[in-house]
Amino acid sequence: DEKNIGMIDSDILQLCKGAIVINLAGEFLVDNDAMLEALDTGRVTGYSVERSKTTLETRLREYPNVNLPPKNSWKSQESLDNLKEIWISNTISSLLGEPDNIYLEE
Repeated sequence: DEKNIGMIDSDILQLCKGAIVINLAGEFLVDNDAMLEALDTGRVTGYSVERSKTTLETRLREYPNVNLPPKNSWKSQESLDNLKEIWISNTISSLLGEPDNIYLEE
């Protein structure tokens, strides 16, 4: 959605104090220029976003505290095994009437 392009901008990143930002929503959610400024000033101390042609063409690739993992990096056997364990645990705890990992909207 075009409304989300650059949603994480300098106004939001100004509020950070040593934050680590993990962008799982896609490269266009964060304004790269604003992120570079936040990294330069230390407001953001680490940033992770999926590697793409666009991100590799920015200065982000030059920062040691920026992680640019490939698109399928989550799909390791370890990750899939962890997901299975969590799903099984959540199912069993729910059946026992003591569900885990519940989101309650306030």
